Amino acid sequence: ILLQYGHTLAPLLSSSRLDWSQWLDPAIASLVSVDDVSDPSLRSVTRALSKAFDAADDAVVQTESLLHAQGFKLPKIEHVLQIAKENNPTIPLLLLRAAACMKMKLSETATKNELNLDVDTT
Repeated sequence: ILLQYGHTLAPLLSSSRLDWSQWLDPAIASLVSVDDVSDPSLRSVTRALSKAFDAADDAVVQTESLLHAQGFKLPKIEHVLQIAKENNPTIPLLLLRAAACMKMKLSETATKNELNLDVDTT
C-alpha cells in the first residue's frame, strides 16, 4: 500500500529525508515540499515512515561499519544486505535494499565496479 501512495507521501518527507522522498517519487519529490503537516493523521504517517526509513539507514550504516571492521574495505551490496537482514529481521528487505543503494551511492543501474568497467583490458 505504501508504494501505491508514494507519490502522495513523497512531498511530506522532502525537507527532512530528500533521498527517501525521491525514492518514493523521483518525478516530483524535488519539485514539491510540504514543511508543515497540520493533519494529525498525516503527521502520524510521516513519523512512521521516518522511523522506518531511519531504521533502514541505521542498519546499513552499522552493517557497513561492522564489515569494515572485519576487513571488508568495499563490501558488495549483496553482502551488506545479507548481514543487515540477519541482524535486523523486522526491517523489510525492500527498505534495506533502498537504504543500501542510497548509502553506498548505488543507483538502480549497475555501477562501474559491478560491471568491471574500470578494469584496463589492454
